[in-house]
Amino acid sequence: MVNAPNGKARPEQLWNQRDVVATYTSRRYVTPAEVRVIAECWSNIKDARVLDVGIGTGRTIPYLAPFARRYVGVDFVPNMVAAAQRLHPGRDLRQADARELPFGDGEFDFVLFSFNGIDYAGPDARPRMHAEIRRVLAPGGLFAYSTHNLDSRDTPKTTRFVPEIPKLSASPIRSAVRVARGVASAVRGYRNYRRFEPLQQVGDGISFIMDGAHDYGHMSCYVTQEYERRALATAGYDVRAVLDPDGNLAAARSRARDLYFIAARR
Repeated sequence: MVNAPNGKARPEQLWNQRDVVATYTSRRYVTPAEVRVIAECWSNIKDARVLDVGIGTGRTIPYLAPFARRYVGVDFVPNMVAAAQRLHPGRDLRQADARELPFGDGEFDFVLFSFNGIDYAGPDARPRMHAEIRRVLAPGGLFAYSTHNLDSRDTPKTTRFVPEIPKLSASPIRSAVRVARGVASAVRGYRNYRRFEPLQQVGDGISFIMDGAHDYGHMSCYVTQEYERRALATAGYDVRAVLDPDGNLAAARSRARDLYFIAARR
């Protein structure tokens, strides 16, 4: 088992930045895997009670809320929730922590936790989120979520700093701007890398590592499919399906970057 870092890595500070919120605001789609998830879980969504965890700025709201009898969306990050409320007025959208959800037992028939949101709170929080989501699900309720796949990474499992080379254009001015931005990004990335690199931890089936996203600005959990199946069983779920990003059933040792789990509450 991997222990959580000592508090130096706080991803909510990154997600709360205005430029990051703006980036996520432009995303209005669902992925092929999410289309399959919605189809597989439709009987628990249509005219049912839906909890959407980690909504960000509300990307998934139009694909769930109009069809549910009751829809609630939550996110841990204040500026993300504020953006979602502006974009989707009238919806029940709240700031909440998936480790301690402000709902009663068995209130929902379906819970979605998308965009690998479960991976950013640290490995010690993962069992707490599994348990808390199970608590708010009714018996037979479905939990669907995506997670980083540790089997997608070659050895070594930890991340090394590799600056991104900016693409030049035919315009000297545009090229100069891209180079300047690239240098600034590389400097931020290297500083973040030096800060977080000592915190990277590799365990048996679960690791807490950087992957270069947002200029190496946060840590992420990566798990093997085998590890996550065991964790879900321990938490009181039966795994219904594991999907790759294209929405196909994932092989046992799939090397897809992300995996979507669909699990039923026992």
